[in-house]
Amino acid sequence: MNEEEATRVLVEAVGPFYDCAGLQEWLDLTEDSILGLARDGKLLTVSTLEGDLLFPSFQFGPDGEFLPCLDRVLKALGGTLSEWSIAQWIVNRDPYDGISNIERLRSGDTETAVQRATRQAQILRH
Repeated sequence: MNEEEATRVLVEAVGPFYDCAGLQEWLDLTEDSILGLARDGKLLTVSTLEGDLLFPSFQFGPDGEFLPCLDRVLKALGGTLSEWSIAQWIVNRDPYDGISNIERLRSGDTETAVQRATRQAQILRH
């Protein structure tokens, strides 16, 4: 599988996405505000092969609210996985119970998602 095919598979697994302009319009925020949220670990971004930033839509509720405790998950996993791998980790179903971490965060089981992120990061660091 070449790099372009691999990217297509990733996009299908974690998309759809907003670009910065789309997110600006939807959330009524400036580009600087959005990039600041991403830089501060409150929003997950992924980069295309061309270097464009995309924002996975799974991290927002229907009215533009941010996913509860996503920032804690991103902080726990930071420095251990690539941005695309973090996105996959969030949306993929756990092989043991069949529940994804996105479902945990949306349902209010945020502590389990944060604990799993922390445990995953510990495993990857050793």
